[in-house]
Amino acid sequence: MTEDLIYYNSRKRHALLTLGALAFVAMGVFMIVSKGYWGQGLVTILFFGTGAAVGAWQFFDTRPRLQITDEGILDRTLGVGLIPWTDITDAYVRSINHEYFICLQVLDEQAYLNRLPPLKRKLLAPTRHWGLRRCPLT
Repeated sequence: MTEDLIYYNSRKRHALLTLGALAFVAMGVFMIVSKGYWGQGLVTILFFGTGAAVGAWQFFDTRPRLQITDEGILDRTLGVGLIPWTDITDAYVRSINHEYFICLQVLDEQAYLNRLPPLKRKLLAPTRHWGLRRCPLT
């Protein structure tokens, strides 16, 4: 038995995301109050307010994001549950715009994709057209 590898969200990164988004929310309020730009101001507030909410949620979320154990890999952001080692045929790291992803190739990719909620499945569909198919489960 080996030691489990457990990784958590970067609190610093999500704090910066939240603060940056809140600065843009303040700009949206300023646009409405001082200039009367209701349309642009509301869009700014809604868009960056959503970003601030997501950043705050991730900041306070203390659950492990990624767990690598003797049984397999569990990435909470995927939403497919545990991927046993027996299902993994290849694993490698891929960098896209200085963001690193652990890419997994599994025996039956469609079985894992079917575990995803319909909205997440639709959001993944464009990656197949952009040539990112070589990193199916990231």
